Amino acid sequence: MKKHKISILSSKVVNNTIFATIFFFFVVGFLAVYGQKTNDVQNYNGISELFNQVGTKDSVKVKNKGNLVPFPVPITDENIGYGGVLGLAHMKKNTKSNRENTPKNITGIAGGGTNKGTWLATVFHSSTFNNDKIRYGGILGYASINLDFYILEEIEFIHFPVETNISFWGTQHQVLFRLGNSKFFVGPQYRFMDINGGLNIKISHPNFDDLKFYKSFSDRISGLALLGNFDNRDQTISPVKGYYAGFVFRTVASWLGASRDYNQGDIFAYAYYKLGSRVYSILHFDHQYTGDKAPFYIKPFIGLRGIPAMRYQGNQVTTAEMQWRVDVYKSWSLVAFTGLGEAYNKFNDFNTSKLLYNYGTGIRYTLKKVDNLRVGVDFGWGTDDNFGWVISFGTAL
Repeated sequence: MKKHKISILSSKVVNNTIFATIFFFFVVGFLAVYGQKTNDVQNYNGISELFNQVGTKDSVKVKNKGNLVPFPVPITDENIGYGGVLGLAHMKKNTKSNRENTPKNITGIAGGGTNKGTWLATVFHSSTFNNDKIRYGGILGYASINLDFYILEEIEFIHFPVETNISFWGTQHQVLFRLGNSKFFVGPQYRFMDINGGLNIKISHPNFDDLKFYKSFSDRISGLALLGNFDNRDQTISPVKGYYAGFVFRTVASWLGASRDYNQGDIFAYAYYKLGSRVYSILHFDHQYTGDKAPFYIKPFIGLRGIPAMRYQGNQVTTAEMQWRVDVYKSWSLVAFTGLGEAYNKFNDFNTSKLLYNYGTGIRYTLKKVDNLRVGVDFGWGTDDNFGWVISFGTAL
C-alpha cells in the first residue's frame, strides 16, 4: 500500500495559539506567541498578553504592596467547546523604574476547561529589570485538549473532522532587551513541551490505514526563538492610536532535545487610527509559517472571527483584517469587521489556494474605571457558511 504523506487541509474565531500560546501553550505558545491574535485565541492570549498589557500605564491602579486581580477568559469556539479559564494574578508596581509605562511585576495561576473535555492548569510570572531595559516572562503548565482536525492526504481530501486528544506539559521562558532608549525590544525565548496524543477514528475510510501511526503518538518540542517588537501605542489593552509590530523566528531541533527538526516564524503588524471624534479603525496583517516536518497540530490556522479554530491549516497562513468602531452613546459602541486569509503549503500555492473571508459586527462597553478596557460580544460569518460568536476584550484583533 502506498504510504501517503500527512499534511493539513489548505483551504481565528478562537488570533496570537493547540492551546502563545488550544490553551496554555497552544494559546500562549503555539498560537499566542506564535502570532495568532483574534477572538478566542486572543482571549486565551489574555493569560499572558493581557497581563503584559494590564501591567502598563493603562492598567488598574496597583497598590505599592501589590493587588490580587482575578480574571476570566471565556471560550466560545465550536471546535474547542464552551467554557472558560479563571485565574488569579498578583500585580505589583516596579518602584525601581522611572519609566511611565513600565509593566507591573506579575505572578499568577490559571485553570479551566470546556464542555468538550479540554482542561488546563498553569502558573506564570513576568517582571522587569534595570529601569525597564529588560523584560522577563515565564510560564509552566499542563493541558489536555480535545479538538477536531481536518486531515489532507495526497490522494484526496477528507471533508470531515477527525477527533484528536493532545495532552502535554511544558514551560516557556523569554527575556527581551530594550534597544537603547527606543521602543524596540529584542531577545531570546526557549520553549519545551512533552506531548502525547492520538486520533479517535470512529468510521471506516480507505486512507485511515495510513493514519494508524497517529492513533497514538508522542512528540517532544524543544526550541529556541528570536523575538522582536516595536510598540508605540497609546494604550495596550484598548489602543486608539499607534503601531505595534514584531517577529518570531524559532528553530525546533534534535540538538536541543526535540524529537524532530523544523522551523517556525511569524511576522505581524497592527495600525491604530482615530478617524474622527467617535470613529476608530484598526488594520492587522499576519504571516506565519512552519517547516514541512512540523506535526499537524503545530501548523498555523486561519484565525478570523466566524471561522472555527483549526478548520483551515497549512504550512503557511496569511491574514489581513480591518475593524471599525463607532461610539454611539456614553460607554456603548458598535464595531464592524472584515478580513481575508489563505492557508497554503508553499509560496507557489498562494495564488491557487482557497481565499477565505469573514465579516461581522459586535457591541462594546467601555469600563472607564479600568482605563477604558472594552468588553463585548462579536458575531462573525465566514467562508463555507461558518458562523461564530465570541466574548471580546480590548480590540479583539
